[in-house]
Amino acid sequence: MLQLITAPTEEPLTTDEAKLHLRVDPGLTADDARIAGLVVAARIMAEAELQRVLITQVWEQVVTGFPCRGSGLSLGLPLVTAVASVTYLDAAGASQVLGSSVYALDAVCEPARLVLKPDQAWPLTQQQVPNTVRVRFTAGWANAAAVPQTIKAWMLMQIGHLYTRREAAAERALEPLPGLDVLLAPHRVMRFV
Repeated sequence: MLQLITAPTEEPLTTDEAKLHLRVDPGLTADDARIAGLVVAARIMAEAELQRVLITQVWEQVVTGFPCRGSGLSLGLPLVTAVASVTYLDAAGASQVLGSSVYALDAVCEPARLVLKPDQAWPLTQQQVPNTVRVRFTAGWANAAAVPQTIKAWMLMQIGHLYTRREAAAERALEPLPGLDVLLAPHRVMRFV
């Protein structure tokens, strides 16, 4: 289970960038809060579509036990830049911190994962207790400038769609915008079951 610990402190787009796309006069501020909300909504929509977070966020992956032998522990998200801590309940039920000398971050894999370093083994955890392992990590591009332009273009189109059809959205579901998913395709995380 993935849990958001710290939300991003910035968005991939500013309200001014969205207003420019919407052709809203920069001097008019009446809709600024609504437009800022649409920027957040578009980011969340993009993250759901891509199965990745866009801007630096802190997450915690909670699992029941470490994987078998040499298997990696999936963190559930790509673009992981740092692992802050790995904590677990040992066989006796005591909370322990797993030292970074035991594992390495495989950030190339999507989603990222923790793998054992040579000659290491995952520790035993308390049996029949859920959520015994917690991995806290940072994921996402470092700042708005690092987010790919195609993702930003997709977000702007979604913002425009939501802004211009806000009354229609209350009456019926918004139709998806045809052809836009191609903008996200290079950045989508593919999960094979």
